Amino acid sequence: MSSIFEMLTNQLSEDSMKKISSQIGADEGGAGISGQPLALASALAKLHRGVQAAPLQHGNSAHSHMFIMNPFFGGLQRFFSTHPPAEERIRRLQLLAGGGSGQS
Repeated sequence: MSSIFEMLTNQLSEDSMKKISSQIGADEGGAGISGQPLALASALAKLHRGVQAAPLQHGNSAHSHMFIMNPFFGGLQRFFSTHPPAEERIRRLQLLAGGGSGQS
């Protein structure tokens, strides 16, 4: 029984990592197209603050992938997230801007 659980967990982790890697590439692509990675970092920070201030209380967490910023917090959500943490995305965009502090 534990090997089935391990296999399922490994597959879910692998799928999540692929999605996170894809999201990082999308952020970098967006920064390249716009030529303004700091503007994208600022927009992500605003969205993140908004979600923190007013997370969704009702809804289906299976739809979290449809949001720019995951509006659901807590529980096992972070283990199955399709996006890297907002702070990490912001830090990477700041670094792309050239010499960003890397701090959000």
